[in-house]
Amino acid sequence: MAQPIRGRLAGQRGGALTVPRGPFPLCEADVSVKCRIISDDDPERLHGLRADSFFSGGDLHVNDRVGFWRFGQEDVASVRRSTFVRWVEHHATVASTNTRALAVAADNSWHVPALIVADEQTEGRGRGANRWWSAPGCLTCSLVLGTDGEEASINGTRVSLTAGLAVSAALQQLCPALPVGLKWPNDVFIRARKVCGILVEVPPRVVGRVVVGIGVNVNNPMADSGLASATSLVDEVGYRFELTRVLIAILRQLEDHLKLLAPQEERLASCWRAYCMLTGNTVRVQAGSNHTVGVCRGIDANGALLVETSRGVQQCLTGAVSIVS
Repeated sequence: MAQPIRGRLAGQRGGALTVPRGPFPLCEADVSVKCRIISDDDPERLHGLRADSFFSGGDLHVNDRVGFWRFGQEDVASVRRSTFVRWVEHHATVASTNTRALAVAADNSWHVPALIVADEQTEGRGRGANRWWSAPGCLTCSLVLGTDGEEASINGTRVSLTAGLAVSAALQQLCPALPVGLKWPNDVFIRARKVCGILVEVPPRVVGRVVVGIGVNVNNPMADSGLASATSLVDEVGYRFELTRVLIAILRQLEDHLKLLAPQEERLASCWRAYCMLTGNTVRVQAGSNHTVGVCRGIDANGALLVETSRGVQQCLTGAVSIVS
């Protein structure tokens, strides 16, 4: 239900701005009126709104960099209230959320699931030697999860695919028209461009914990990034989202999908196959000095990419995959 927010409109005192109040923080598309805000006696009620490019004929300047660009104290509290995470640690800047999460995973005083979230990270990393490009407006977080097995028994590919599935489902929940797909083993794409990267790591000499790093391009336009193969939500839909809204949606989906993360769980595999953007394409999987080229036939229950070659269907458990044009 829409509620009035007391403030001062241009040229008058004591006016009211009406915005819809939903279950999640707002995105720009939720704003129902157009006006110029000079000041406000309750800025927290306007938490995160900024619409310089959204409002024509008017500007909104309240809490300029909260919500769309960084997390506030209320955002952190909202994540605790609304999701299955038990601990949340927020950083304005951190070298890597995964590095911090690995340290948390090794500390038994932390209860899991534990979440590390940062407004910006300076040394983000992806699989292998890849780097994760992070900018203001990008959702960057790492989740420490409890597991039933030791390091050798954790199937990182299945965990990565499950996290990617949760992100895909959350993005489609927020933007139903988006053509979201999983790129095995750890990326989420919109059309042919990457919107999310996932990095799963098992802390050494720590039993029963795994770290899942998630980076989603949300409000950071990619035009100036130099990454032609990347996209963001704002690039795709034309308006920005509160980062908390996106994070809560992902965590809720992740909680649901992790319940299916049992060995040989076919329901999870069927979801991977439904989102697999590689199926039917000729692909090349590079694993060290070995490579496999053939037609992708989906993903099996163990998380392996199925590639049909002249020698039959091959199971690729690891490697970097590309579509052969």
